[in-house]
Amino acid sequence: MKCSLFSFLLIFSFFNLSANNIDEAWEALENQDRELARKLFTKALKQEQTRLDAAMALTFLNTVEVNLESFELMQEVYPDMADPSPYLYALWLDEAVNKDSYVKEKKRVDFLKKIISDKRVNRSVSGSAHYTLGMHYLLANRREDAWANWEQIKAITDWQYTGPFDNPSGSGYNKNYPPVQLAAPDAVFQSKGSYDIQWFTPKYKQKEGWAASQFCIQSSESVVYLQTFVTSPGERTVTVSLGGTGQLKLWANDVLAIEQPEERRTDMDLMQRRVKLKKGVNRILVQLGFTDNTNYPNILVRLLDENGQPVEGLTCSSKYQPYAKGSTADLGELIPHFAEAFFKKKIEDEPRNLINYLLLAKTYYRSKNTEQAILTLKKALATAPNNILLHHALLENFSDLDNRTELIRQLEKLRKLDPGLPLILAYDLEISFSNEDYEKADELFGQLRPYIGDSSEGYFDYLIRIQTARKEYAALLTTVKEAFKKHPNNKQYLLYNYRLLKKTDPDAKAPAALLEKYLKENYSHSVVRQLASEYIKLGNRGKAEKLLLRELDMAPYDYILTSQMAKFYYEQEDYERALEMAEMRLANMPYNAAALKDKAYILEAMGREEETIAAFEKAVLYGKNLFKERKKLRQLQGKKPILSYFKKDKVYDEINAFLSRPIATDDNYEYIFYEENMAIFEGGASLDYETLAIRVLTESGVNQWKETSIGYNSNQQLFIEKAEVIKQNGERILAETNDNQIVFPSLEIGDAILVTYRLESYAFGKLGQKHWFTWGGNAFVPMGRSIFRLLVPTDLEIDILENPLLPSKHIAKKTEEFTLHEWTLTEPEKCSDEPWMPAFSEIGICVDYSTVPSWEYLSDWYHDLGLSVSKEDFLLDEAYDRIFAGKNLQTDQEKAIAIYDYLCENVRYSSVDFRQSNYVPQKPSLTLSTQLGDCKDLSLLYHTLAKKAGLNTHLVLVNLRNNGEETMRLPSMEFDHCIISIDLDGKQLFQELTSEKLPFGAMPNHLINAQALVIPNYEGEAIGQQLMHLPRKAEVPTEIHRKTTVAINGKNLEINTQLEAKGDRAGSHRYYFLGLTKEQTKEKMEGLLNRPFNNHLELEDFQFQNLDSRDPVFTYTADFTAQNELISLGNLKAVKVPYFDLLFDLDDFPNKERKCPLLYWVYENTEAYSTEIVLDLPDGSTLVELPEAVDIDNEFIKYQLVIEKVTDQKVKVTRTVATQRTNIPAERYLDFRETIKQIVEAEDKYVVFK
Repeated sequence: MKCSLFSFLLIFSFFNLSANNIDEAWEALENQDRELARKLFTKALKQEQTRLDAAMALTFLNTVEVNLESFELMQEVYPDMADPSPYLYALWLDEAVNKDSYVKEKKRVDFLKKIISDKRVNRSVSGSAHYTLGMHYLLANRREDAWANWEQIKAITDWQYTGPFDNPSGSGYNKNYPPVQLAAPDAVFQSKGSYDIQWFTPKYKQKEGWAASQFCIQSSESVVYLQTFVTSPGERTVTVSLGGTGQLKLWANDVLAIEQPEERRTDMDLMQRRVKLKKGVNRILVQLGFTDNTNYPNILVRLLDENGQPVEGLTCSSKYQPYAKGSTADLGELIPHFAEAFFKKKIEDEPRNLINYLLLAKTYYRSKNTEQAILTLKKALATAPNNILLHHALLENFSDLDNRTELIRQLEKLRKLDPGLPLILAYDLEISFSNEDYEKADELFGQLRPYIGDSSEGYFDYLIRIQTARKEYAALLTTVKEAFKKHPNNKQYLLYNYRLLKKTDPDAKAPAALLEKYLKENYSHSVVRQLASEYIKLGNRGKAEKLLLRELDMAPYDYILTSQMAKFYYEQEDYERALEMAEMRLANMPYNAAALKDKAYILEAMGREEETIAAFEKAVLYGKNLFKERKKLRQLQGKKPILSYFKKDKVYDEINAFLSRPIATDDNYEYIFYEENMAIFEGGASLDYETLAIRVLTESGVNQWKETSIGYNSNQQLFIEKAEVIKQNGERILAETNDNQIVFPSLEIGDAILVTYRLESYAFGKLGQKHWFTWGGNAFVPMGRSIFRLLVPTDLEIDILENPLLPSKHIAKKTEEFTLHEWTLTEPEKCSDEPWMPAFSEIGICVDYSTVPSWEYLSDWYHDLGLSVSKEDFLLDEAYDRIFAGKNLQTDQEKAIAIYDYLCENVRYSSVDFRQSNYVPQKPSLTLSTQLGDCKDLSLLYHTLAKKAGLNTHLVLVNLRNNGEETMRLPSMEFDHCIISIDLDGKQLFQELTSEKLPFGAMPNHLINAQALVIPNYEGEAIGQQLMHLPRKAEVPTEIHRKTTVAINGKNLEINTQLEAKGDRAGSHRYYFLGLTKEQTKEKMEGLLNRPFNNHLELEDFQFQNLDSRDPVFTYTADFTAQNELISLGNLKAVKVPYFDLLFDLDDFPNKERKCPLLYWVYENTEAYSTEIVLDLPDGSTLVELPEAVDIDNEFIKYQLVIEKVTDQKVKVTRTVATQRTNIPAERYLDFRETIKQIVEAEDKYVVFK
């Protein structure tokens, strides 16, 4: 009994001692004492109970300190691990296991082989080891060994493909495109490019087990499908195992078995499910979705038994075979990933052991489940808030978020904890380089050298960089040679030395010899290509061909290789072999426009005309943006060139004739002619061909046109065919051009300029396949002739809407496969340029066209594009908690205001081209992190938070009122703003989000009655089917209420005035006083108060209410003295009533007829005014004359002015105004002016007394 007790105490004390070491090590890290922590972890490494945890902790510490001893540490503890698989999986990409992607050292190769043969190791890990070994052998130029290892993975490699289908912002994930249900070879689908596609089987399979879609279907932002048919000799249950890069779904016999909606990059076997296979044929279908965030979409599917071993006895075929559909009864449970489950259990059992949080986060990080990794680390930080290993791991995950703000924020947290970390030093070094502060960079590099040594790649990389920056070329030559000597497998160092030999070695064969030597023990496609180029330069084409064919034999599915080989043979005029290469490429990607284009040119060189035409037809069908090939095809078909429909004859004759005419206008310039020609094609590409000539009439005109530019965007290509000055004597002077800029030299009054250019517009995405445009047939200057031609495929559905101002209907005639529409205007009426006039599209001579089928089409498109980005994550959850935690908000209105206030206080409006997309909003988390966003970013953030709060909101696209209230007459994406609509108490409230001082429920003037399109929240929602106008009345009206008292003291007026600004006017007043000093605020206030007066005023006191809030009402009160404002006329005195808020200035409204409507709402930004003024006359005064009352009630305004005597010494003025703020027709303008005149005269009256 005593012996047993003694043994127990001994064991307990031993365990406690070792536990103390590791606990103290964690405490040391909490205090940023890395040296002490390392000593304590090393001690704990010697104790059996803490050995594994200590080794893992040292591994993470080694990563932080750039210590390269983790592999040896893993070798030390690996034999004693009961289950090494979770640890291997978590650390697979770290120094402890794999390190990098170069040819591996022998010790690492041996370790990978040990993992494969180790019975303890999960078969998923051994599969990864086979893949990694295969890559090693490939890079070491031992391809047979590479293929042998990849074969051991037992991945399904027999796939049929179809696609691409549309996937804007990842929205195609839940579309369930037809291939989900249609597996047979005769099924026909419509691709995202609107051409027919079917299932196809690529001839050449990828050997490494991962099926990458780009080798069969080249497309961006797409969904593709892969299917295979598995034959089982009997009914059996297997584990279907899936990994890949992108958004993933897997069906077994048409039953959805696995889903991964997030776009991630995972290793093999991340997602597993037990599935019952039927006897006979079974269909396995995978949906692979990707956006521009994924650069190598791929999948790997394995069928495993209950032990994780590949199932024997099954056969897979890409050939369609009839199969029996399954049911949900065939599905077993989803199998949690073994490493995730392992470390979750460890955390559950040991919630205070930080190493398990780090390892679980690493496990998530490997599968790019970044959000779960961050949440795991944050949970650990609640226990150890200053632990540098946790913060370092958090930084690693933030680097994957595409969120620079959070990344830098986390890095600065780490700097505050431990400024001497190598990572911090490396970051500061990068900043020093960016600032060209090389002395500081040297200083920081000196602090890094103890971590990276004097022979590492990092050391040489820095020397090469600094010596290049300082132009120390002699030292640089020595460095690149030494770097390659130390690291002969480093491709970049090879290329440095290759370029050096090219410039310095007289032996022309030396560069090739260097590359040959490298390729004996290494493999790189780019190096192979470079060596082939060297062989060709040396005149040894046979050697180059042999080298390239060996390359092709390794990866016959690689379209880059087949394309390069086709070009190689084409340049040698070996067209048969070139055609063989093109066909080889098409055998794997039959719908590839580039491959068909290459084939067409080869066939043309071979003189096979019919086949050439057929290849070009397919190329143009699949590649709508192939303008050169479209032109070539028409030529081969004997059709007219597209531009022949638009070319202008006798240009110079017309210009010279016009120049001989006398000038009949006082404008600065006039158009001689302006011809705009548009050819649109099915699929979205278009060709704009414009010719214009302008006569310059004044010196201002010369200054305006001496230089100009032609606007175009990244989806267009500009060709300036002609740019000249035409002198009055007929002389032509060529203009200077650079890209889209044109400078006209020697331009003088009376000269003309001539410009002809072609603009090719490329189609991308679903909306890119549609066309819309508005042509203006006149201008604000005279035009001799204006022509618009529109060439449209006859079978393309298009809506054309002509402005009623067009003097005649257009001509339409069919020609070949097109219909040519033409509008010709001779000396069209010049647009009148008047103040407060509508947009040109509403008063000019215009023609609109659109191939967009409906507004619903647009709203559905934007739903896919914009709302797919609306996702909740930990950053959004944190913001949500800040808004609602501890608040008892009962109503939807309270919740809506709370979210609005949070956005106004924490996110600022910002719209910068390089940060924002034209259409796609930022992720809500990015807007939260940066605290910056444009209108659509803010709207999506509000929408996402509101959805989480249970509110029903919608994004609303807006064409601002300034652009015209009826300017969008056909479906198009001419919207330039985005707001949010909120369902509150059975009504729709439309809320602007970019004006942080605007009261909730108020609406800025530019939104009132603006055209808008509400975006549905889900497919089939009955909203967004038609264009609408925003309400004419906001929930919080825009009003001004003022009360003023005026006491007359001698010649001065002692005044107290109080203003209440409501709605949008409350916001504008807040902006007026925003961010001012006390002195600046006083000056601004004096400026406001001085408007009714002619002389100096003395401001005694003023106060604000609700200046810094978003209350519906903003108030200011002011006490001041207006000096010398009393007028004396003998023994009579007169004082003008100070209204402060004047409604009109008659000088703004000339007494002449208008040609255009007047936009009263542009002039007037307030719905209603109420004004009360009390005049206190001096004691003993007697009223002589009071202005008459005025009462106006018409379609323009409701105006009532009452001036009444209260006592002999007191006068009260009451003014109430309701402005209609409508558009005043031109024919009613003079009546409107007469109303203005009445009001101005009424308010220009005096109170007379004696």
